[in-house]
Amino acid sequence: MNLYILIFLLIIATIPFFQSKKSKSIIIPVIIFILSVIVGVRYNVGTDYTTYVDIYNSSSPITLSSIETYQKEPLFWLLMAILKTLGSESPVFFFTTISLITSYNIYRTILNFKMELSILSILLYFCLFWLNHQTNTVRHGIMVSYVWLAFSYITVGNRKAFFKYIIIGGLFHSLGFIFLPFIFFLNRTLNKKLLFILLTISIVSVVRPFAIPLLSWLVELFLFPGAGKIIYYVNDYYWEEDVRMALRISSGMLLNLSIAILLYKNRRGLSVKILYFNILFNCLIISSVVAFVFSTVGILVERVSGSLNVCLIFLIPIIIKEYAYNKKIKILYYIVALVYCFLILRANYNKVNRDGIYQFLPYKTVFYK
Repeated sequence: MNLYILIFLLIIATIPFFQSKKSKSIIIPVIIFILSVIVGVRYNVGTDYTTYVDIYNSSSPITLSSIETYQKEPLFWLLMAILKTLGSESPVFFFTTISLITSYNIYRTILNFKMELSILSILLYFCLFWLNHQTNTVRHGIMVSYVWLAFSYITVGNRKAFFKYIIIGGLFHSLGFIFLPFIFFLNRTLNKKLLFILLTISIVSVVRPFAIPLLSWLVELFLFPGAGKIIYYVNDYYWEEDVRMALRISSGMLLNLSIAILLYKNRRGLSVKILYFNILFNCLIISSVVAFVFSTVGILVERVSGSLNVCLIFLIPIIIKEYAYNKKIKILYYIVALVYCFLILRANYNKVNRDGIYQFLPYKTVFYK
C-alpha cells in the first residue's frame, strides 16, 4: 500500500466523526497539517520538484537590491525571500508553507460555500488536485486556491474581497488575473440560447479548430492582465518543451459535460436554494467550453480548465445531497463517489513524465532518500 492510498483511507475513516462541529474543528486542521508536511519533506517527488528547489536555493533574503527581482509574480519571490531572511535555507519550509496556505484557502472556500459534506469536498480535492497543485505546479496551485476563495465572495456581494484575493493569486501566478472579469458574469443564470451557442462553438472548434489564431490576436491586441502568460502557453511553451501536448477529446471532458447537462436539466428540482449554484455551474460550463475549443493546446486546457474544474469538489457533494431521495440511494451515490475518487487518485499518482518515469512514485523524503 503506497502513501497516497493510505491518506485516502485515513480521510475516509474520519467521515463518522464529522457529525459534530467540535470534531470538524480538530480533524480538518490535522488533515491539512499532515498533507502539508508530506508536501514539505518530499524528495524528488513531482516533475517540477528540482526546478523549485533550484529556484529556492538561488533566492536571497530581503534586501534593497533583491526587491528588483520581485517585479514578475512578486509574492512568490517575496515569500521565498521572507523565509530566507528568517534563516530557512532548506526548501522543506518553503514547500510546507506554500501547501499550508493553499490547503487553508481551499478549506476557507468550503466554509464560505457552506458545504454540508465538507469532508467529501476535502477528499475530492485530495484525489483530483492535491498531487498536481501542491507537489508539481505549486505556484499555479496557490493561485487557484486564491481564485476560488475570491469566487466564494461573489454571492455575498463582497467585491472588495473578490478583487483582493484575485490580485493576491495573480501576484503568485500571473494567470490568476484573467479571472478578474468573472465578477461580472459568474453569478448570472445562463439561458438556453447562450448555452446552445457555446455548445455549437465547442463542436465546431473540435471539427475545425479556429480558436488559437483568434486567441493570439485578441490577447496581443488588448494585453489584459495575464495575457502574457496565455501568449506564452499558446506560442512559446511547446517550442521550449519540444512537444505538442494535444489533448483532443478526453473521458474527463465528456464526464464534465455530462455532469453539466445533468445539473442543468434538474436545476429546478433542487430542494433548497443554493446561492452559489450559478457560480459552480458556470465554472463547469466555461471549463468545458475552454477544454473543447482549445483541445489541441494541452497546457492551456490544463491551466485554465483545470483551475475551473475545482468546482467539482463542490458540485459532486451537491449532487449526492440533492438527488439522493432515500438512504439507500445516498449510500449508492457515496460508493460511486468514493470509487471515482480512488480511480482519479490512482491515475494521478501513476502519471509518468516524457521519459516514462513516475512523477509521484515512489514517495521519498529528505530524511530517507
